[in-house]
Amino acid sequence: MYKTAKILTGIAMVLLVFLLVVMFGVYVRASLVEFSAIPATQDPVLATELIATAQRDDMASDLYKHPTSSDLNNYKLITIKVQASNIGILSAEWLQLRVASVVGDVALFPGSPTDLRPLGGSETITATLLTESQTDETSREIWLQYYVFGRKMQIAIRG
Repeated sequence: MYKTAKILTGIAMVLLVFLLVVMFGVYVRASLVEFSAIPATQDPVLATELIATAQRDDMASDLYKHPTSSDLNNYKLITIKVQASNIGILSAEWLQLRVASVVGDVALFPGSPTDLRPLGGSETITATLLTESQTDETSREIWLQYYVFGRKMQIAIRG
């Protein structure tokens, strides 16, 4: 009986350590590097491509509404760049930016999802927001979403 109790205690301790590592093993920090808006007419190739993608609804990102026209004068492109680093002992996977939309936002086009390696890994995560909004661009909430062992986590960048 004593031997069985020691084995079960050992298994419980291993599971507890694993649980603690999963819960506290990732420490991702993020800071906003760039948040800039330009009229879509300043980058017509990119703007036309993004509008067409949103009109086709051929996207794996956040489509807030379908574009109302193809006229580039009605749109702005907002570039969002965030620098993320991980000083934890576990990798953060599938990092993507998320933005709380305001009236007039059309779609968020995040860059390719990336992974953040442990113990000092650092990455720049980028997204482009297509908007018809004429409001203040700085009023949006931004957060970084990532996964650790399939568990979705997020941290607020601004908001």
